[in-house]
Amino acid sequence: MSHLESTDTKRKHSRSLLRRTGAARARELNALPVEERLALVHSAQGRDKYDLLLDAADGRQLLQLLPPQDLYLLVKELGNEDAAELLAMATADQIAVCIDLDSWKGDQIDGDKSLTWLLSAMGEDEDELLQHACDMDFELLVLILQKSITVVEGPETLFDDDQDRPAGVMPYELEYSDDERAKPLGILLDCLYRKDEMFFLRLMEALRSELPTVLEEEVYQQRRIRLLEYGFPDPFDALGVYARLDAERFDLAEYARPATLPEPGPVAPGFVLTALSSRYLLSEVLAAGIDSGSVWDLSFLLNRVMIADGIDVGDSDAVQEALEQVCGYLNIALEQLCGSSLEKAREVFEGTYLLGLFRLGHNVTLRLQQEARRLLASAIGPYLDGPYAALVAALHGRKPRYCMAFDGTARAGELPFSTLRQVEATRQRLADVEVQRRLFEERFAFQLSGPQELETDSCAVGEVEQLTLSDFFLTALANRLLGRDFVPAPIPRSELPVLHRLIAENGRVSEALRQETLAWLESLELGSGNFGSFCLTVWDEEFCALDSAALDPRYIGGLLVK
Repeated sequence: MSHLESTDTKRKHSRSLLRRTGAARARELNALPVEERLALVHSAQGRDKYDLLLDAADGRQLLQLLPPQDLYLLVKELGNEDAAELLAMATADQIAVCIDLDSWKGDQIDGDKSLTWLLSAMGEDEDELLQHACDMDFELLVLILQKSITVVEGPETLFDDDQDRPAGVMPYELEYSDDERAKPLGILLDCLYRKDEMFFLRLMEALRSELPTVLEEEVYQQRRIRLLEYGFPDPFDALGVYARLDAERFDLAEYARPATLPEPGPVAPGFVLTALSSRYLLSEVLAAGIDSGSVWDLSFLLNRVMIADGIDVGDSDAVQEALEQVCGYLNIALEQLCGSSLEKAREVFEGTYLLGLFRLGHNVTLRLQQEARRLLASAIGPYLDGPYAALVAALHGRKPRYCMAFDGTARAGELPFSTLRQVEATRQRLADVEVQRRLFEERFAFQLSGPQELETDSCAVGEVEQLTLSDFFLTALANRLLGRDFVPAPIPRSELPVLHRLIAENGRVSEALRQETLAWLESLELGSGNFGSFCLTVWDEEFCALDSAALDPRYIGGLLVK
């Protein structure tokens, strides 16, 4: 059930079934053993899961085996009205968790949302309605109804002591806060009165006697206990998922996991079993098969992360995005600890609390963030060139992200870190930025100037604000080639044709100048050739490729011109 490989197979089987007509589909589904029907339902997503549950002869029993969070995500995807048949088949505990997840703002319940869940779950059959009401947590039921119903008078005032209460007359006068909800609520209470008068009377007395603030606090504490069972801690406690640790001294033994874990339900959550790229070590671990305890542990970790990040746990897209980030950190940790060994990775994954692996993977990227922030705070920070600025910006946020600017693809932007290769590539690019820092702060004989100091008659403020290290370096190099000191003083416009002839060869920087410049930079600071190559590429594209007879400073890159 918890094997990703078999889950993929079941998903293909479920899609094959769903392509058939309704009668043939139901017939084939119900001919399968119950374990296979459950596996198909467990692995299906969205509307496919809904259709399979309704087609299965034992759909109610199958649905009631699923974790509440699976039901919650399915209902949020379909909508309460479309999922009404499923909610009517759910257990009271499943409905309670759905209300827990969707209907609270801090320690206060949302009366409208909670009532929507309650009414959707009651169904239309009176016997089922009565059963749902009686099975539901009584305090939660009272709290929800208190938000919409006020008991104005009871039997002690409506009827005289010596008067027999008329048969069929409800012994309470009620007011409803919402006219639209008055009818379904009236139907619910009338059914309870007729079907189980003792339960009805107990409910009415609780509605008018329970102090709302005290009751809400009691139900809130019950909610905390229920959610904690499924891996939803309080927001403050959830933030511990991002606790700092020394990645170099990470000790697996501190996070050793027992062979068996307490499991809140008979079936592990299906929504966390999502295939990853085959390039990832973690995807190989999942495809090789993991036990239900590991699936629950992954679910607990994901829920903790979503609470810490303030993610709506009913937003399927947001849940999927959070899952990908969680799996990315887990994959980084496995690759760091196990290299490419699948056998060792499986052993670590199944024998370690995933919270520990997540923290390790996250802290590996935090070291990159610390380095990026140090460089951004240095003298060169405000003047980094485009891809290097994008690099440190991607690392600067609350969660460091991988910058694709150096990947040599048409795609740009950022991604969550997911592999050790990305970590190592980013570390090398930060090392290049550190080399730039040493060049400009320790090797070059000029100081980087702020906008006010650089402003000249021909350098507008807007242009000055966009200056980068390559502009400073290439302008200083141009001055040296023109026989002046190596300083980034703006080049006279009249000298541009002369400079072009000195450096350009077939529309590019001459090979001799290129090699001479790179060798000189390397002699100043090992590793600075990467920055030099980047700068000379700017000249290739934005100066040398231009017609020397029609050089317009507005369209020249890599130079300050006056």
